[in-house]
Amino acid sequence: FQVIDGAPAPGAGAMAPVLAGVDGSVVFDEAAVNAGLQRIDADGSVSLTDMDSADFDGGRLLVTPIVLGVEGGNAQLLPADGAAQDSIGILAGGGGAVNGSDGLLDGTVIGSIQQDGTGGTLEVLFNADATAEGVERVIAQLGYANASDDPAEQRRISVQVSDGDGGNSGSAIIDITIVPEVDRLTAPNDTDAIVNSYTPGAQTNAAVATLFDPVTGAPAGYVIVWQSADQDRPQDTNPGIYAQIFALDGTTEGAEFRINDFTEFSQTDPEVVGLVGGGFVVGWTDDSFANPAGLPLGEQSTGVFGQAFDNNGSATGDTVLINDGTSQIETDVSLTALADGGFGATWTGLNSVFGRTFDANGTARGGEFTLPTGATSARQSDVTALANGTLAFVWSSSNQDIFSTEGVYLRITDGTGAEVLGETLVNTTVLGGQNDARVEA
Repeated sequence: FQVIDGAPAPGAGAMAPVLAGVDGSVVFDEAAVNAGLQRIDADGSVSLTDMDSADFDGGRLLVTPIVLGVEGGNAQLLPADGAAQDSIGILAGGGGAVNGSDGLLDGTVIGSIQQDGTGGTLEVLFNADATAEGVERVIAQLGYANASDDPAEQRRISVQVSDGDGGNSGSAIIDITIVPEVDRLTAPNDTDAIVNSYTPGAQTNAAVATLFDPVTGAPAGYVIVWQSADQDRPQDTNPGIYAQIFALDGTTEGAEFRINDFTEFSQTDPEVVGLVGGGFVVGWTDDSFANPAGLPLGEQSTGVFGQAFDNNGSATGDTVLINDGTSQIETDVSLTALADGGFGATWTGLNSVFGRTFDANGTARGGEFTLPTGATSARQSDVTALANGTLAFVWSSSNQDIFSTEGVYLRITDGTGAEVLGETLVNTTVLGGQNDARVEA
């Protein structure tokens, strides 16, 4: 025999598959990868050859995320909320499809999905029906998706193929760049802008709330409310409640409008909250002795009223009296949005504070409930909805903790007022007075 170039010919299956034409970098818009898988091999240039393997039985396609070295204690090229936001998959097309855990090509199962691409790792185990040409068509259909609304701009993945005969293509490296989209328009503004268009008299006690898209739940704008003197009844100087809706970029949506139907005497101290399903609710203190729908005798003293609106400022439902009791003074309403689209309210009454819940249109879900169980005098309440559907209320209470004139207390209830967490002293320092509490989830 004769030896050529001093080396024996390689044994069957010893030659590695050659993966070529893989794009080293790709760029996607955030909106595109949020919508679903985007093809990585956009120009169709990928190719796979294997000189000595008739099929890829037992071979694998493996796509994995790469973490570069650590610099300053921080891993580089990882997504902001971890690799879990990344997803690699196989797009339908080119004769390929995925059916459950089966990878099909022209209707024939050529492999099974071992890792489904969640977190950026995709693994396909091939069978005897997989050829180099068939595996190439699968690689050409690889796609990338990312469901995060705040994805990191850079990540790196590795693509490699083994042929089942001991050959491996090595890693083809792809850098993926995501062009972020602006989730909220916050145009720089280095000057103050007046909110109210009516300027005689005084406009005070403003409050603001985010408005949410009723379909997507994304922020859609905001609304500002305030009290304005000498506007709803020019014959006197008593204030009424007004509002202006804004787009996310700060431009006005329509004109300012009056919130309160009843204009006699004063409407003050507005509060506003954006609802989960779109729209908003405004609450205020009213001493007009008004007679809202469903309350034949009307409010016999100062009460707290509310009105629901859609995102365009059109009223949804009637003005409602938030408090049940009508013979005593009720003031200082606070509101919170509920996960089911409704809202919760709390306010100060005679020596106590109260709570109540409502549907989105202002329909009460039950009667008011008293919050303190041990207070001799309570005021200045606030409320927030918790993730489990309960409500956390806080308030200032006089002569209840031993040393102070006032202390801050917490109670958690369900929407009917049924106790989840009993009345609890929040402050640990009890000397002096603790008041004006606020709560936020």
